[in-house]
Amino acid sequence: MIKQLAIRDVRLVYAPPSSIGMFGGDTDNLMWPRHTGDFAFYHAYVGADGKPTDYSSDNLPFDPKNYLSVSAKGADDGDFVMVAGYLGRTNRYRIADEVENVFT
Repeated sequence: MIKQLAIRDVRLVYAPPSSIGMFGGDTDNLMWPRHTGDFAFYHAYVGADGKPTDYSSDNLPFDPKNYLSVSAKGADDGDFVMVAGYLGRTNRYRIADEVENVFT
């Protein structure tokens, strides 16, 4: 089952400077696939009743019942792993078993 919630008050928290991906001054780092720091962090806000609403300074941070967490310790056998590939390729959402199959 998939549930969706359209949150309308989303605020940018951090986006890296463009220089993060320009090692030596070259935007594409002379090689493909390129890594240019294409990411950002956002906060999502909802009304006091927990439902989506337009921007207001009174809105509260969205606290979802379920969410994915990121672990710096790595994965154990049987853990769910989400793998994203390089931009510009059509197979970037392969599951871990598919990636392993390509490299074995």
